[in-house]
Parts: sequence; structure tokens; C-alpha cells
Amino acid sequence: GLALYYAPTPDHAWDSLNFISTGVRAGGFLLGLHYWTMRVIVVVLGLHLGRVVLMGSYRKPRHTNWVVGVALFLIVMVFSVTGLLLRWDQAAYWATVVRIGIVSLTPLVGDQVAALARGGPDLGALTLTRWYAIHALVLPVVLIGMVVAHLKLRVRDGLSGPVRQEVGEPQAYFPHQAARDLAAVAL
Repeated sequence: GLALYYAPTPDHAWDSLNFISTGVRAGGFLLGLHYWTMRVIVVVLGLHLGRVVLMGSYRKPRHTNWVVGVALFLIVMVFSVTGLLLRWDQAAYWATVVRIGIVSLTPLVGDQVAALARGGPDLGALTLTRWYAIHALVLPVVLIGMVVAHLKLRVRDGLSGPVRQEVGEPQAYFPHQAARDLAAVAL
């Protein structure tokens, strides 16, 4: 719903968010949900990462799933960074200037990556449009693919840590455990 009203141009980005929050039915709720969900998911992923480290779930045979999980965490962080600029206010603009400045300090490739992120010599319309496309089109597809891979690897490699035996016949991951996981995600 947010993408139907958002205008990724420097002249209209902030105004379109203001319109969404005041002029669209439940728009303010959706923006707030989007904002707070991002913060909660970063905390939950941090807790999950901590559990994985404490349980030693990064060791063989689950090391591939560990790499996919870290990549998922990085994708969520890129969501956060690209989403911040979309507000196109002073805080978002200058935070992006600083972040791109930090990226430009990376040896060998920093200047090229910074130029690619900016889309030109300065932050402007091309930067905003580029980051919106990454945020709304590229990252969701990559995220879904990586989550599917993460879950498939979990099923393939099994759980780690103390697992209690349940009485009865073992059940397949899908649909029983998949439904539980989906319910937890929905909460």
C-alpha cells in the first residue's frame, strides 16, 4: 500500500510520506508499523544470532546455514539503510552522506561503490530513485529467496542444541512446523 502513494523524487518524497500519514486511510498506522517492525526485526535477528552463537549452530554440518543467516542479517541492514533515505528529510540526507563517505574509505573499491550508491557526484534524484528501487524491488526478492534457502537448509541439516524427544510419530517440517513458524512470524 505504501508504494502506491510514495513518490521517489526529491521534490515529492517527504510530501508523499506526509500525505500517506495524514491523507490516506490507515496510512499513519502503516507507516508506523513499517517503522517499528524494522526496529523489532533487527532486535529479534540479533537475539537469534546470539542464540546461534551460544548453541554452536554455526559449526558443521550447519555452517552453510550460518553463512546464509549472516547474509540475511546483512540484507535486513541494507533494508534499514535504504529505507532511511526514502524519508528525504535533513536527518536522512546527512546520514546517507556520512554512510556513503564511510563506504568511500574502503580500500580499492570504496570510491567506485560510493559513486554507484550515489548515482552521480552528489546525492540527488538518481540516488533517491536508485535506493527506492533497491528497497522496494530488489531486496524483497532477495530476502524471500534467502529465507527459503535458510529454511531448506534448516530442514536438511536439522536443529542444533538440546532437542527434546516428542512422543509419537515424527512429523514432516511442512505443514506442521512450517505453520508454527509462520504463526510466530505473524506475531
